[in-house]
Amino acid sequence: MIYSKKNFAEDLKRKLQGNYSAEELSQWAHLLRIDRYREIDFELNSIIRQIDGMDMGPEFELSEEELWNLVEELESNS
Repeated sequence: MIYSKKNFAEDLKRKLQGNYSAEELSQWAHLLRIDRYREIDFELNSIIRQIDGMDMGPEFELSEEELWNLVEELESNS
């Protein structure tokens, strides 16, 4: 089964509905990439890696607004 951009957008949306934590989102994205590595295409993998890397420092963090914009973009392109 393919893990699509739409699937990822839905999961990210659920994560963002709680308290925003860049560190928690980064950990979630990292585990997601490991668990679903065979189901994720190259483009989606790049997006997930960007979120995965948010715990490397504040300069790598995406704001909550940027992440909501990403959800909208992924939903509209699915």
